[in-house]
Amino acid sequence: LLAATVTSDADLNYVKLYIPSQGEATAPQRIDINRAEPWLLEALPGIGEVRAQDIVDYRSEHGSFRHIDELCYVKGIGTITLDKIRDYITVSE
Repeated sequence: LLAATVTSDADLNYVKLYIPSQGEATAPQRIDINRAEPWLLEALPGIGEVRAQDIVDYRSEHGSFRHIDELCYVKGIGTITLDKIRDYITVSE
């Protein structure tokens, strides 16, 4: 049994919680590149502080990503980096 709490300053508009049924396999959590703060993007393989900020800056200038492949438009992110993080990211609408 796991326990979770929400802090008083949490923005519940960005919280999504899925509790699988007993015996149900769970998929790994993915980082939404359209909403993630730089500190969370830094957790991705090959994405450091500078690249995380580049993602946020690109998003601010060009709008939301429609597909994860659009990350290649961000300075310093190529297909090799994208392939490393593909299974860890998602895009929201």
